[in-house]
Amino acid sequence: MTARFNPKKLISFTTISVAVLFFITYIVSVINGHNQLCVPFISGCSDITHAGFFPYESYMLKAILIPTATLMAVIFFFIKEWLIHISSNNPKVTKQANIMLWISTIGCIGLVIGTAVIDGDKTIMPLHLKAVGIFFVSMTICQVWYTIIESKYTSKVNKLPVTLRRIAIGITLIVAIVSLFMAQTYKNQSIVEWWGVYSLIFWFWTFSLNKEK
Repeated sequence: MTARFNPKKLISFTTISVAVLFFITYIVSVINGHNQLCVPFISGCSDITHAGFFPYESYMLKAILIPTATLMAVIFFFIKEWLIHISSNNPKVTKQANIMLWISTIGCIGLVIGTAVIDGDKTIMPLHLKAVGIFFVSMTICQVWYTIIESKYTSKVNKLPVTLRRIAIGITLIVAIVSLFMAQTYKNQSIVEWWGVYSLIFWFWTFSLNKEK
């Protein structure tokens, strides 16, 4: 990446920290009697929201997600710069990359709002669901759009992060397609959420591996 500040450490630290802290929040919710112990990726006993639905877990979730949403917007700025760089400042790519940045920023704002309204039984659930939905839709659009553009310039970069990003996109799309045919139960929706969120975290993490050939 060509920005003056090398974002690789920031990306790595942010993504790994979030992945670990989500699990810690879930474990705290189990200890506090707000959740049952299980493997949520498989059993769907709790979604990520309800892992941090009540105090003190809700404080932890907000402390994790609100700063993370801000950092995601910052990270997407560096992703935009990387895409422009590998395209050799192609004007069309530059324009598309800037649009992606705006879309991702709107999504991050949605995540902040959706997280801020979590307050146990007082949670404004319709607002939460709409705001978080905006986040996931915007991120999926950016992921797919980025992947399409990057595919034209893979000869300029190392293959590992590109391959891993495609795997992450594949997981996201498979989960989305499978969810259409699953019974719309809380457990099934929870499983989809865990896989969707962690595939997104994994996608962001791959940018810490970026190198030019």
